[in-house]
Amino acid sequence: MTAREIFEGIRKKDRLALSKGVTLVESLRDEDRSQALELIGLCHREAMQSRRIAISGSPGVGKSTFIESFGLSFVGKGESVAVLAIDPTSSISKGSILGDKTRMEELSRSELAFIRPSPNREEAGGLGISSYEISILCEAAGYDYILIETVGVGQSEIAARYLCDLFILILQPGAGDELQSIKRGIVEIADLFVVNKYDGSFREQAEKTRLRFLAEATRDEVSTREVILYSSIRHYGLEAVATFIEGFYEGKNLRDLTKRRDAYWLSKKLEKGIVELCLKRHRQEIDRIISMIEQGVDDPFPLVRDFLTDLDTASNR
Repeated sequence: MTAREIFEGIRKKDRLALSKGVTLVESLRDEDRSQALELIGLCHREAMQSRRIAISGSPGVGKSTFIESFGLSFVGKGESVAVLAIDPTSSISKGSILGDKTRMEELSRSELAFIRPSPNREEAGGLGISSYEISILCEAAGYDYILIETVGVGQSEIAARYLCDLFILILQPGAGDELQSIKRGIVEIADLFVVNKYDGSFREQAEKTRLRFLAEATRDEVSTREVILYSSIRHYGLEAVATFIEGFYEGKNLRDLTKRRDAYWLSKKLEKGIVELCLKRHRQEIDRIISMIEQGVDDPFPLVRDFLTDLDTASNR
């Protein structure tokens, strides 16, 4: 299929066409990039009215369970949901688990839902430029909500802030002890904290966690952040989360949010492209230097310094 044919299918909300488009965008083959860029360009010109929400949290905190119950609530109201689940890529095998679709079995059966697990390809923050490009395809397909499940928690996760409008951090009971170690990163950029697993024997611990994070969420007097107790099993907290989201989007211009995302991710694309071109152009010389270092050259640092100096000189001509 041509880029135009895939685009026309995406506009008609054909999930097979959308899947083909995502596969094309994720492709690492040089011959696919031109067609992928054409497709992204066509989709970007479509009206973009999707609400983008990133969901993050430590492994095992229940992100997928939260997303499924959350997504089903939208579907139940006749609203469509696209879920982009970013899975970590092994630095050894280069493979990914990609198991989120099986963990959202009920949601995946809905005609109003599109679930796509994608490898992060070792990108910082669990997100790559392809994540941004795939979200554009989902917007062109007219999904009301795009839910982005990211990898883990950490300072580098801030990249997700530039892919979404609203950032939700999922916490588990007892997570208050982690506050000092993670507050300089993801805690500071979260718009909403959700203490998950508020059921059974975890209820008391969850309430204590809520109070600990409430102090963080409201330390700024003008803060609109909240900490909500949630249970996917008991369907508790769903209405509170939905109310917060509606309040968050009230009066906001989604076009303005799109411009901010474009500026961030396209600058990243330019930076990555320049690095790739440089590596391709100087691959032979780089391999030669690496080979000399591996063979035990007495002082390897001048080799690197001289190469970078020559590169800088050439770029200023």
